Amino acid sequence: MKPGPSDLFYVTVSSKHNLQSAPFGWPNAWHGCKEGHDGAEILLAKAMLEDDLEARFDGVVVASGDGELTPFVESLVGKIKSVVVVSRPSSIALLMSESGGSIRYLSSQFELAA
Repeated sequence: MKPGPSDLFYVTVSSKHNLQSAPFGWPNAWHGCKEGHDGAEILLAKAMLEDDLEARFDGVVVASGDGELTPFVESLVGKIKSVVVVSRPSSIALLMSESGGSIRYLSSQFELAA
């Protein structure tokens, strides 16, 4: 995947202790923190529901295999031309793999970056 200059990135974390490292590699992204279990996923789900992505973009890439995000990915399928889920093969939930989004697996050489 090659990001373009007009692409929008959400980088979320679930601990304020990780917030300082979130901009590493993604300096122009939107960075958010919601403390607690699944805090990062809650922020991503909120963005998928509330940020009017279908009116703003032709495609969405969700870099997570977390099954709890499945309903939010499913809500974008059909509204947006391209919905892609990127995950490590060992980390994708069965529900997410059946979400209707196009699934792309990270090569093992990039697993440390995920």
